Amino acid sequence: MKLSDATKKYIFKTRIDMDDEGNYIVLREPTMQQFSQLSEDEKESKKNLKLLGDMLPSCIVESSYKQDDDTTPATGEQIAKMLKDSSSLEAEVLNIWAESIPFGARLQKKEK
Repeated sequence: MKLSDATKKYIFKTRIDMDDEGNYIVLREPTMQQFSQLSEDEKESKKNLKLLGDMLPSCIVESSYKQDDDTTPATGEQIAKMLKDSSSLEAEVLNIWAESIPFGARLQKKEK
């Protein structure tokens, strides 16, 4: 298998539909280095939300958003900034993203 195919197959991505007009963003799962910064302690949930927000620009791999010239795709940084302008929208996106990542045992063989 080519590495590019493995990346497509094994790196988990989440598509979040932003509205009824077809706008969306696609987020990849955090890297192990990024993930290791997160805490499992529920008391640290605000800290985790901040860390996820900091990771957001680098984890946005696709979107329907364009820059103001209407032809150039928006960057992850631009999309993250747009989300930060609405704390409720940013929090909702971060929660959907965090809950969608399959932290369970993905590599276990399926029983026949």
